[in-house]
Amino acid sequence: DDFLLKRECERDALFQDSKRSIRVVETWHVGNAAWYKLRQQETAANTDLERYKIAISKHQESSLVVVVQLMLTSPSTMVRRREIDADNRKRLPMQDDEKECHQLYIALQDNINLKKDMLDPLGIPLLQVNNDVDGDEAMEKILMDVLSFVQMRLHHQVLVASSE
Repeated sequence: DDFLLKRECERDALFQDSKRSIRVVETWHVGNAAWYKLRQQETAANTDLERYKIAISKHQESSLVVVVQLMLTSPSTMVRRREIDADNRKRLPMQDDEKECHQLYIALQDNINLKKDMLDPLGIPLLQVNNDVDGDEAMEKILMDVLSFVQMRLHHQVLVASSE
């Protein structure tokens, strides 16, 4: 976790002075942050999350930052995906799939703390999309939802900038 966070904060720092551009980056995202906090269970984890917030705010100087929250209706979706995907199990090792998937599900669906702790203070828009369905069609729908949302936010940003 710390290694990924550090590398991605360094990457974002490289782009902070660049001209405005559109780029999509899957970063050390909210899901990783939730999982990290669950495993750390100590105040040191908050320091690392603060470091991440600082990196995001610097990134906002040259880019539109949007958080896409993948919503699930049940932790059983995570358990099912872990059963059929060895890569998933390897990337995210767990001792007790049922218990830990339930804990992660609760943490990931917690948009009250997400909004209070990160999104609202930084003015980051949130897009929530359903992530219960697997397959190419589901991925295509999520992609179209994200693109539409980003287009709408960019249009809003241009309107606000032109009125100033």
